[in-house]
Amino acid sequence: MELVEVLNKAMTLEKDGRSFYLKAAELTTDAGIQAMFRQLAEDESHHYEYLERQLVAIQCGGDVCALPDIEDIAPIDLRDPIFPSGVEAIEDLAEDADLEDALVFAMGVEDKSFKLYREAAEEIAEPEAKQLFRQLAAVELGHFETLMQRYESFYHYPR
Repeated sequence: MELVEVLNKAMTLEKDGRSFYLKAAELTTDAGIQAMFRQLAEDESHHYEYLERQLVAIQCGGDVCALPDIEDIAPIDLRDPIFPSGVEAIEDLAEDADLEDALVFAMGVEDKSFKLYREAAEEIAEPEAKQLFRQLAAVELGHFETLMQRYESFYHYPR
């Protein structure tokens, strides 16, 4: 996959993720869960902006650069899947979705983003682009873990 194609696909995922998280915040009256979903929406907005800056730089003849806005991250094993073995995310969120559905769907959103960034980090030759996608993969993994912790606190995952 070409770098511009990855960036465009990633921007779409981040934009869609933001929209979903804002809607998900309305599915519950729990202030902590609402705050978590709103924070995830804000993170997705920041990711979109990072990616957009990279795309503009490339289109103007510049290079991709790692994200100085994201603190140094510990290396992660990009080979490991983030969903537990045998567990699948739901692909569509029903109109009558509840909090459990929203959390599982959200984990799927983060899983898709993680997989896209992992694949890009493996395929892209440019070192700065590799670092960018590794950073974003690590952030998405952190989002997944946050959602999983919330899910487990309510529903004792997996059920």
